[in-house]
Amino acid sequence: METLRSGVGKRNAILVDNTHKLHTRSVTLLYGHDQIHNERSFVVSKSKTTSNADTKQTILSFKTDKSDKAVHMFFRATVTADAWFFIYEDSIVVNNTGTSSVPVYNRNRASNKTSLVWDTLKNPDGQGSVIFWDETDAASGNITLAGTQIYQEQIGSDRKNAAESRAVDEFNLKPDTVYAFVLENEGAAANIHNIILSWYEDKVFTGVSTKFS
Repeated sequence: METLRSGVGKRNAILVDNTHKLHTRSVTLLYGHDQIHNERSFVVSKSKTTSNADTKQTILSFKTDKSDKAVHMFFRATVTADAWFFIYEDSIVVNNTGTSSVPVYNRNRASNKTSLVWDTLKNPDGQGSVIFWDETDAASGNITLAGTQIYQEQIGSDRKNAAESRAVDEFNLKPDTVYAFVLENEGAAANIHNIILSWYEDKVFTGVSTKFS
């Protein structure tokens, strides 16, 4: 029998079946962490300081893929002055417009697998990045925050995060749909906007299953 230290002065037994030489206690690997190991977990982030004006926006947008691999999205946002955080589904983006492309990184840093989300600023559209909109381009009329507002939260000036936990705030995004993640000033103050999107790409679960793709 082997033992494993689990704290100061404590050890947990790892029981071994002497006949088959197999461990009889399993190791639990959280599903979100499993996605990192399987090269299906991605992250993108952007920071921008806005001007000293009300309603100025910072936006990240992209279009989801048409395949059966869904984007299981978790998000986070921080600010230095009062702001609103919104998520819009079925927004309208004029092709080849935006401020710049922001790279999406595979959270498994040994992997070169690219995310399936589409960046329509590229010509032709490309994968592996999303569109960043600064306050000027966000107000240009090339992005319309139409469709359905599926999330809103007012964030205080103490850099409080929007979003709490994956279990509470994760969204399973629709295929072939444009999404916009928006920070918007509430009041006239220069504001540091930070948007962090973290997701994994996997098939949509239709019921309880023990088998993953």
